[in-house]
Amino acid sequence: MDNRLLHILILILLPLPALLAQIGGKHHYEFLNIPNSARITALGGYLNTVKDDDVTLALTNPAALNPEMGGALAFHHNFFISDIQNGYFGYGHQLKESDYTLHAAIKYITYGDFQETNDMGDITGEFDANEIAIVVGAGRSLNENYSVGVNLKHISSRFEAFTSSAIAGDVSAMYYNPDKEWAITISLTNFGWVYEDYTDNTEASMPTQLQIGFSKRLEHLPFRYSIIAHHLEEWNIAYDDPAAQDGTILFGEDPSSDEGPSFIDQLARHFVFNGEFLFGEEENFRIRLGYNNLRRADLNLVNQFTLSGFTFGVGFKVNRFKVDYGFGGYHFASNAHHFSISTNIKSFRSKLDEI
Repeated sequence: MDNRLLHILILILLPLPALLAQIGGKHHYEFLNIPNSARITALGGYLNTVKDDDVTLALTNPAALNPEMGGALAFHHNFFISDIQNGYFGYGHQLKESDYTLHAAIKYITYGDFQETNDMGDITGEFDANEIAIVVGAGRSLNENYSVGVNLKHISSRFEAFTSSAIAGDVSAMYYNPDKEWAITISLTNFGWVYEDYTDNTEASMPTQLQIGFSKRLEHLPFRYSIIAHHLEEWNIAYDDPAAQDGTILFGEDPSSDEGPSFIDQLARHFVFNGEFLFGEEENFRIRLGYNNLRRADLNLVNQFTLSGFTFGVGFKVNRFKVDYGFGGYHFASNAHHFSISTNIKSFRSKLDEI
């Protein structure tokens, strides 16, 4: 590993043991951390380790922006838990005679309709709730191996008559070795300032995340795996469940006493493991698998097998369009089904030029 990248890693990780806090219910705008594409859903909910033509990767890792994303257009819709739906629309643009690649995106979520009642429980009407983020970003390569990027987001949130707005940003740095086909990424996402809160008494907090990811393409197999550490800004990210009992997860053990999760279990909750099979000369057919240990540790049922934490999906190219499906295992009662379609408008221009 390059010494400069190692020094950055050390400086970031030094203060982490002193941070002790849980993440559940703490922050505004948690929809920002929901996967924005079917590909990411299928890979465990995190993917900051890949640099290709997928413009959706720039939403959480602007350092992934590169000329291949120029002209990329993507639309994604996620049938999320309990009739909640969220989506993403993004576009990438390569500046002429420049090292900079830009992108613009909209990410939204709708929570459905709710019954409005008075203090006696009488229904007095209905209301809805939704949130939206408008994103612009830029990234560039510093040389053959290093790239950096930054995003700027404006966030609006409305729950009935209560509204909130914020300005947020993402920064990331990426090292990619094209010869050995491995990469490592550091990203800090969703840090910012809430300038309008729901009420005067609301305690504003952004869903900031520090992530470090590593990926490697195997030499003799069309397969790329990634290991991603997330929520590194906080150590204790376990759900404080007073009814916790022994359960089965792949890494660590569920807490069975008031002492809470062990050191190994706390550490394991920070990791996501995923892999992507890339078939065909142009890698036009893909099979994806992922495992999110935090999700399984928090949502798995005791003494009953569920798909909590497990994810999978497929992606294929039809003519000039890429179609993807991602399944996200959350809970026995409900899971996520994510659909995506993307293309590159340059491919249509090339076709017109041939006519």
